[in-house]
Amino acid sequence: MAVPLLLIAALLLTAGCTQPAGFSTKPVTPLEEISDPEDLPQAPLPSVTETGNGAVIVEKPDSTKIVVTYTGSPDADRLMELSTTVTDSRGTGRLQSMGSRLGTTPVQRGATVTISGPFHEPAHVICTGYFADGSSRTMLDLWI
Repeated sequence: MAVPLLLIAALLLTAGCTQPAGFSTKPVTPLEEISDPEDLPQAPLPSVTETGNGAVIVEKPDSTKIVVTYTGSPDADRLMELSTTVTDSRGTGRLQSMGSRLGTTPVQRGATVTISGPFHEPAHVICTGYFADGSSRTMLDLWI
């Protein structure tokens, strides 16, 4: 009786799995064989534009809005207001602010503001920082 059981156990162990493989058998084209660069898969271009000092990030996730984020700067404890003006291709301007230059609390790192569009074509974004000592400076000026 032990021999037939051992034989059956050995057959089960050596037979392998009867389930189909969980991967695709579609052939992959090696990069060397692709002659036209247009045939390469294209990753979407990032829609995030960042200033040189890293203090303000502007994102246009779609044609309906522009999102402005304050990421902080060396003088973050003195920035009382970040005013953003967005002018679309038709000359329509929209103004949105974070904080208040008349207040006593600085703009918080990570603060965001969303400006509603439509923005089907590039828009001009200018962010101006207003500081506790009464000074101001342009922190970002770009087209997105």
